[in-house]
Amino acid sequence: MIELIREDDFSELPEEAHYKWIQLERIARGRLQDLLDEATGIPDSVLKNQYMTVVDQLARTYEVPDVSISGAHNIDERLNAFQLDVSRAQTQIWSSVKPDYPFGRVALSTDAKTQILQLSHQIELEINRLEESDARKRALFRLLEDFRREINQPRTRIGTALTWLASLSTVVAMTTTSLAQAPEAFSTIQMILGAEQQSTAGEELRLIEEEKRLLLPSPHKQIAGPR
Repeated sequence: MIELIREDDFSELPEEAHYKWIQLERIARGRLQDLLDEATGIPDSVLKNQYMTVVDQLARTYEVPDVSISGAHNIDERLNAFQLDVSRAQTQIWSSVKPDYPFGRVALSTDAKTQILQLSHQIELEINRLEESDARKRALFRLLEDFRREINQPRTRIGTALTWLASLSTVVAMTTTSLAQAPEAFSTIQMILGAEQQSTAGEELRLIEEEKRLLLPSPHKQIAGPR
């Protein structure tokens, strides 16, 4: 029996439904890749169909829109189209996170920035492996450099970074015929950016509340009258 998702995977999920789906999809994709790499005796087409079925059902459960299995006859064409839907949906989820502070820019932590740039190197390697024209590859590299430039800003525009990432993931998903490193890198970057945005929003709110508290007038002292 194929178990891409297990019962204990549901024990430590985020509270928000769409984030639950993102995490479970990532788990299912990781296990699928492991099974494809092993000599399990199960046909690749069966494994890939199982992955799409599980993730599609989870998308329905957690009300994630625009994720569906295409009717293409070729399994790899179906998988590519499905991965494209998944990538778009995840990017939409992360980009729709609206911080409660007005600036829309985040000073990424050093660890987050380092992880993202390392993952962008994986994407660069994947682009080099694509069987595409030199012109198409140059266009992808320009998108990747735009993304890296935004990540390296003192305060990163999360929405802009996710827009570059979505453009990259869309093209790569359309031209990749197997589950390589790039889809995992895209998903991980989305999660890091989302976590950084939420963390910064919480800190901004804390500072705003602290500033409000400091600006409040001191309570008037009671002046004792004559006894």
